Amino acid sequence: MSRVNVYIDGLNLYHDVVRRMDGRGKWLDLEAFGDGLAGASVSRVHYFTSRVKTIRGNAGPANRQQTYLRVVENMARVKVTYGVMTIDKVRRYLAKPLPWERKFPRVLNPSEKGSDVALAVQLLTDAHGGGFDRAIVVTNDSDLAPAIRGVAELGTTILIVYPAASPAGAFVRSGLELVQLPIEDVLLAQLPDPAPSRSGTIRKPSEWP
Repeated sequence: MSRVNVYIDGLNLYHDVVRRMDGRGKWLDLEAFGDGLAGASVSRVHYFTSRVKTIRGNAGPANRQQTYLRVVENMARVKVTYGVMTIDKVRRYLAKPLPWERKFPRVLNPSEKGSDVALAVQLLTDAHGGGFDRAIVVTNDSDLAPAIRGVAELGTTILIVYPAASPAGAFVRSGLELVQLPIEDVLLAQLPDPAPSRSGTIRKPSEWP
């Protein structure tokens, strides 16, 4: 039986799901989602993300993410790997500043570090170690193109599933197999509400559709 691993760029998937689906689909069952992409039961789903930071006292996004992660971390076939979210104060030009606004104000700039590198390392390590027969990578981050191409050069079957409206140019130029994530695959792979966990059932955040 073919062993299939799924590697998910969590924040990339989240933001593109929000853009394409008006916020629907956040309560995602990663095991069912992976099985749907593979058309069979997958061996492992690797989920790469970073914990959201509280900005200006607004803890809502961080709390909602933590609620979801409590469910995800209890899934038997899911391994969660965390990067680091940082918030820096940087100067940015305003596109169309109003007369009383500064043209070059300081703004809070959230950025995520490490999860893309972790995904690339895990993918290459598994490929060299014979950890799968086929890999599916859910991302539209062109920085991952070299690692994915390296796995393909080993003769391993690998598919890029991009969640955005269009694929990154580096993926198009790579000649690798890629398909757009069908919205239906997300909607069909939603967790029950409430969802089970080791500490009891957990309800979906009320703010999520």
